[in-house]
Amino acid sequence: MIQKDNLKYYAPFVFFLLMLLDGQITQSLESFSQNTFFIHSHMLMLALVLASLQLSKRYMVITSVIIGILMDSYYIGIIGIYALCLPIIVLLCYKIFSFVKPTGFTLLVSVIIFVTVLEVGLLLVHLIFSLATVQGVLFVTRTLGPTLLLNVGLFLVLILPFKKLFGVK
Repeated sequence: MIQKDNLKYYAPFVFFLLMLLDGQITQSLESFSQNTFFIHSHMLMLALVLASLQLSKRYMVITSVIIGILMDSYYIGIIGIYALCLPIIVLLCYKIFSFVKPTGFTLLVSVIIFVTVLEVGLLLVHLIFSLATVQGVLFVTRTLGPTLLLNVGLFLVLILPFKKLFGVK
């Protein structure tokens, strides 16, 4: 377990490793489904949510911008998409958890909301800049639905280890 004092030093490395792991899982699942479904792993987002319960808002926003820039440069090639969406998710975490106590159920519901916001936000940015053309029904059935199922499963498997890792009670 990383102690709260040392968490700010180790968290960026954990986020970076989760970013790489998310990319590998996403690529593997898309290859496995032969690009029929576009399932995106968001373990990084789950870690950002849990770390936001322990670390300061300024630190988390700066870290999420840096991780977002790394994700953009590594996976998309266009700087600004994840660099915009990840800090928005972090800011939403602080806003929501200032009103709601972070229990297991509220964390699950928040992950569902954040995954939906992230996927729709990414789609909107792609549509605004004409990087993709997508029909709404296909987006929901081939991207959003499978992505939500995967991330709820990942949440159920990883919530306890991540809580210990980030020192969340």
